[in-house]
Amino acid sequence: MFYSIILCSYLTIDLSLAADNLSKDIPVFFIGNAPPYFIIKDNQVSGFMIDIVQIPLLNEGISTKFIINPWMRALVRAEKEDSLVVMLKSEDRLKKYNFSKNPIHRNNQYLFKIVEDKEVPLKDASIGLIRGYDYGDNQEIDKDKIIYINSIEQGVNLLKAKRINYFIGEKFFAKCLTKNLNINITAHKYLNSKDVFLARSKKFPTDLLQKFDNGYQKLSHKFKKDLLHKYLKDCSP
Repeated sequence: MFYSIILCSYLTIDLSLAADNLSKDIPVFFIGNAPPYFIIKDNQVSGFMIDIVQIPLLNEGISTKFIINPWMRALVRAEKEDSLVVMLKSEDRLKKYNFSKNPIHRNNQYLFKIVEDKEVPLKDASIGLIRGYDYGDNQEIDKDKIIYINSIEQGVNLLKAKRINYFIGEKFFAKCLTKNLNINITAHKYLNSKDVFLARSKKFPTDLLQKFDNGYQKLSHKFKKDLLHKYLKDCSP
């Protein structure tokens, strides 16, 4: 029996209860890169968010296989298939999903801009936002000027082309993107902070969430902190 984990806004991970079903020959499809949480290098996918979900499940006897989808397509799959999803809570999502007891990560969201570009007032700014991403209730942002994007790379390319003034992303994106995409990006303005959880559609039992919580609680605070710093070091010049 197979399970699927749909991670963050960018990646999908399939889970199999039987480790013997895993093989290096199983394809891993990917379309996005969001270091330090999801890192694509030499056709391999790694990162903090993958480890912090994978390790607790492995500790409870559940192994993983990686298949990556765009976020909106992943949500469609989550509605139809037995899936686990890493996401922020919202009023609408609480109606559709059960969530892990333990938050996985604190998501600090910022507006990013190219360092050399002039600052534009938010009411006049075009802002790139990944579909399905939550930017909070900032009254300065004109919703009519939001341009929806499918990946961090697309946001960077739109910044380079001067088609947007800012894009919304997580705190550590700037450090990692500056190195990996060879562009000098800065976290320009703080928006909000929200916890990220593991979730499963209410169409299915909560047993996998309980197993994740059991495995996650066995991880020390130091281990989780060191794990994030490990991937942040990969972003250092």
